[in-house]
Amino acid sequence: MIRKPAVAGSFYPLDSGMLNRQIDECLDSVIIKDYGDPLGFVCPHAGYIYSGYTAAHSFKYLKDREYEKVIILAPSHFDGYHGIKTWIGTGIETPFGVVETIDSDVLEKYGVNRSQLGFGKEHSLEVELPFLQKVLKPGWKLVPMVMGFQSYESIQLGRSILNDYISKKNLIIISSDLSHFHPYDRAKTIDGHFLDFIQTDRLSDLVDAHNNGLVEACGFGPIMSFLKTGIKPKVLDYRNSGDTAGDRNRVVGYTSIGAFWND
Repeated sequence: MIRKPAVAGSFYPLDSGMLNRQIDECLDSVIIKDYGDPLGFVCPHAGYIYSGYTAAHSFKYLKDREYEKVIILAPSHFDGYHGIKTWIGTGIETPFGVVETIDSDVLEKYGVNRSQLGFGKEHSLEVELPFLQKVLKPGWKLVPMVMGFQSYESIQLGRSILNDYISKKNLIIISSDLSHFHPYDRAKTIDGHFLDFIQTDRLSDLVDAHNNGLVEACGFGPIMSFLKTGIKPKVLDYRNSGDTAGDRNRVVGYTSIGAFWND
């Protein structure tokens, strides 16, 4: 079973030529610092006109790199369930072609079930794929995971799974946006607190702030799973939809966060 694109033509172009040009424009507009070999990234998952520039701050590091597996952990926006699901079929399609998915021993070890739940019309994992297809050398296979209810147990499960996959042969991608639908200045304040907690390694304060509604991220569970593996995160870019293609009355926040092997 191949999963067909759910948001091609809305979040990003359906035409492969137009998609190729849009991604090139995003990548060409970004200048990156040399932090060494990437371990993984937190990337946004909105429409490319809104978040593509921020996403490119991660994906440009991956140009012409080679991996055996790419592990994506994304949140479920539509289906409610406990734990984490992986795709029931053998591939996920984008306008650039089909990405082969694998049901690995690691997922079996942790009881991650193959399912259509979390994948039906979900965009959070799908929108990362065209960027990856564009920048990486061919040959990689995808381990797709979508987290349902973002409970403490799900976060711990995600942390354990990611820890088992962390290797120079693999790449980790965490999918998340930040605050949603606040006025521009309010969003910058909320997201600023979120990123400050991360950069100063105050994870318990970040959890408290999230539980109390002081910071927001739709992929908070996947982000926490990644941070709890002990990575040293670097915030590579932040902006919101008011900086790109949206009005400033009701914006969504985006960030790229990198983890590198020499840290």
